[in-house]
Amino acid sequence: MRRKIDPFDLDSEVDVVQRNSKQPVRTLVIILSLIAGLFIVINLYKHSGTLYQYVQTKLTPAAPASHWQTAKPVSGRTDGAQTGALSSKQPDQSAGKSSLTVLPGTWIWDIESNSFGSDNAQADFWWEHVNDSGRFLVPKNGAVAAVVNDAPFNEIDASFIESRPLTNKKISGADNTGALKPGTVIVFRTAEGHAGKLYVIGFRSLHDFSFPEASYLKQSWRDYVLAKPDRENYHLEVVWELYD
Repeated sequence: MRRKIDPFDLDSEVDVVQRNSKQPVRTLVIILSLIAGLFIVINLYKHSGTLYQYVQTKLTPAAPASHWQTAKPVSGRTDGAQTGALSSKQPDQSAGKSSLTVLPGTWIWDIESNSFGSDNAQADFWWEHVNDSGRFLVPKNGAVAAVVNDAPFNEIDASFIESRPLTNKKISGADNTGALKPGTVIVFRTAEGHAGKLYVIGFRSLHDFSFPEASYLKQSWRDYVLAKPDRENYHLEVVWELYD
């Protein structure tokens, strides 16, 4: 005996067939979404350095395009620090061997020419600012350095530097916890292979333009930062000496 066909049952079966036919499409969409998400994650990883630089730029005073001057050397000078008389452990500048330099905040320093500017192959250190209180002296282009705690600046010579393990690790100048503070001694080898040493005299504030290296900062940038709150410990003042 033939079963009577119920049109409602046919409709139900058609719905099931349609749902089953759409299932592969949904699966494909999910797979494609996962692939797209993975692609985005990979690209974010590849460009993480760019993202970091973007965030860092937002955390430090942004400068107008005209902020950057053409790099030019600043003659080493011995005009003395603003911190009073030098002790026996501080650099002896009377012999004219040591030079005094102020590293402007966020700038890159080439020691041999004592100049600041773009990150060229001869640049040795970057005075990096991460935020209001986080700063680092970062070796560049193969330069290496180390903090010295067991010898005064005046007793360090080229042979002493040769005996020390030097690395390209950045040296913290963070408030309260950083290794860079007045009296810190650092030995280094530049990107061009010269041994040297430096002594931290101290820091200058963001609004201080009273040092020769401030000539790198255009007036438009000075006006820009003067309209913002001052920051202590922005520029780094050091005495340094190179060996042949």
